[in-house]
Amino acid sequence: MSDTDLPNSDDPVTPDLQAALAAAFGDQAMNWDEGMSDAPTTPATENGGSDDAADIAALANMLADANASDDPGAALDDLLKKVSSAIDEGNLPEQLQSNAAAQKKETQQETGVRHVVFEIGDRQFGLPLDGVLEIDRCGKVTSLPRTPNWLRGVTNLRGQILSVTDFRNLLNLTTDRTAVGEKIIVVRSARHASSTALVVDRVLGIRHLNSERGALSGLSDRIANFSDGISVTDQATTVLIDPDLLLGCAELSAYAAT
Repeated sequence: MSDTDLPNSDDPVTPDLQAALAAAFGDQAMNWDEGMSDAPTTPATENGGSDDAADIAALANMLADANASDDPGAALDDLLKKVSSAIDEGNLPEQLQSNAAAQKKETQQETGVRHVVFEIGDRQFGLPLDGVLEIDRCGKVTSLPRTPNWLRGVTNLRGQILSVTDFRNLLNLTTDRTAVGEKIIVVRSARHASSTALVVDRVLGIRHLNSERGALSGLSDRIANFSDGISVTDQATTVLIDPDLLLGCAELSAYAAT
């Protein structure tokens, strides 16, 4: 490989291009051209691929073209498109491929549906954000006679009378863990035009989650009745609750507010 295959070391590398390389491949990508001018060129592999040296030379040419462009912004977009294509086809050097794949995985995780994630005991659940009206502390609840054990009663939340559903009792969950500072999540079903306030142990926050329906067989029948799947991440397994299934069941529909 000759020196002309690589960008001239005197050519300016714009901050945008530096940031793009660092974001796609990690900080080590900023030094990927060191020592490459003397690297031997090896033939293509039998399956039509190329070795790391040739791949890095191709990246070098992309960078050189982007530097020479009259429109750095457009050149940067084009460079990132080429890099993304190389990631999809597996045509990046191994040390850069792993960093790029990790970056792509993180981006994909952020494209999932936003859910309000909460806990009951040591179990984690999620409600789609567009089915949640608000989250508040569990205030005064007026109990009602001759009602199911999962119905704590009713509460006045900013002028609206809501049924208060104890989610732990509704799902028949038992735990030795004591809830401190319970929260209520006001859930709304657009399909059934009804809502209720769910009492939960703790709200963990809003996260992007993707549903995996195939795993429902691992849930109890009671939980599966209200779930449209689970989400498995490196941190936890989250059972995803469907507001329409929840508020559409015969039990809650009798007490849900409209």
